[in-house]
Order: sequence, then structure tokens, then C-alpha cells
Amino acid sequence: MSFNPAENMAAADEVMATSPIDNQDADVYNTPLQIAGVFIIIVASISGMGLSYVFGWIKSKGAMREGGSSEWIFGIALELLKGCGLGVIICTSLIHLIGEAYEPFEESGMAETYEQWPMVFAMAGMFIMAVL
Repeated sequence: MSFNPAENMAAADEVMATSPIDNQDADVYNTPLQIAGVFIIIVASISGMGLSYVFGWIKSKGAMREGGSSEWIFGIALELLKGCGLGVIICTSLIHLIGEAYEPFEESGMAETYEQWPMVFAMAGMFIMAVL
């Protein structure tokens, strides 16, 4: 690797001159990484869901002293797991739904006045849901 700034600038200009469409490296799809990602998400989801059920089962069996610190800890852990699961579901749905909302706005011509109308309406909807 060269530390000559002139050579580095020439190499950067050469890379910038090529179109991303012409770049063959960008078209390489890493199938093993995608498959691993799917299984990582499945394992994380099952473990989060499973821990929630385990904590709920322990709480329902009365294995903890009523009013004790272990009941409080399990209750907090159960609520945190439920909150994380709900957050993942909401974020996933927002990513997919807001992306789909951009197309009708672009076709209607509203994107010419302001590009982010779908996001404005999504944020207004989330605010209204939080208030209600």
C-alpha cells in the first residue's frame, strides 16, 4: 500500500469515475451471510420469546416469595423482554410500511413540494397513537 497522496488521489478518482452499475463487486450476493443472518434472527427471537415465557411461568407458579426482591426482578425482566419484542415488531413494520408509502406520494406529485410527506404523516400517526 502506498502512502503517496498523489497516487491515492488518482486511485480515488479512478474509482469515482466508474459507475456503481459497472462495478461487478457490488453485484456479489453473499448467500452464506444472508442465511446466517436469518438464523441469527430466528435464534434471538426464540430465545427472547422463550425467556419471556419462562419468567411468566416462574411467576405464575409462585416459586418466588410474594413481595420479595426476586418477584420484582422477574417482573421487571418480563416487562423488558415484552417491550423489546414489541419494539422489534413495530420497527420492522415501520420500515416496510413507510417504504411502501413513498410510491403513492411520488405518483401523486406531492413529492415535488416536499419529499418527506410519508414520514410526516407516519410521525403524526405515531404521535396520535401515543397520545391516545
